[in-house]
Amino acid sequence: MKSFYLLFFTFSFFAHAFSQTSEKYLPEIKAGTLFQYEFLGKDAGKLIVNGEVTSIDKSALAFVDTLQFGGKFQVHRTVISKIAMEKADKMKPPTDEPTSTANGVSLFVVSNDKTDHCFSRRFFKMIKEQKSATYAGITYNLTDMPASEIFKLDNKEVDAVYIVSANGQKKFWILNNADYPFILKSSSENVNAVMTWISNK
Repeated sequence: MKSFYLLFFTFSFFAHAFSQTSEKYLPEIKAGTLFQYEFLGKDAGKLIVNGEVTSIDKSALAFVDTLQFGGKFQVHRTVISKIAMEKADKMKPPTDEPTSTANGVSLFVVSNDKTDHCFSRRFFKMIKEQKSATYAGITYNLTDMPASEIFKLDNKEVDAVYIVSANGQKKFWILNNADYPFILKSSSENVNAVMTWISNK
């Protein structure tokens, strides 16, 4: 009987240790969350975006981005309504004109059918439940993430959802957060983007 208890204790210890080491990192999204992206175009041009979530009031989302390309800087403030966060079906294109500009800061109040830096909750729920959903007219499929494609921050595996367009040309790694499904990484013919760090104040 003693050997049974010893065996049970040993198994429980290693099972607990394994669960601890295999637990994935899920950063919180809240007011004060800081993040950085690197965008790399097919012409090898690099854009660095340093951002901060300024508000998640009433399930909406607001953030400020400082864009750096070469020695030039731009500051963008973006507001995504609760309606857009709930059910938007497309992404804000980079060609969108700002709603207003003052003191060198461009304000983007995104229309209710668009998101930026993230997908809508409806799309995220659908892609997880039905394994397929459409955004901006493109059908994406939920796919098992290959070991070579695991997304990490600070050398920790992030709890992420991996989707691939039906034609295989676009891929997204999405933070597994039903309220704020932030894009962690994207890959396409024209531009690749990756979140390089995220932290909370």
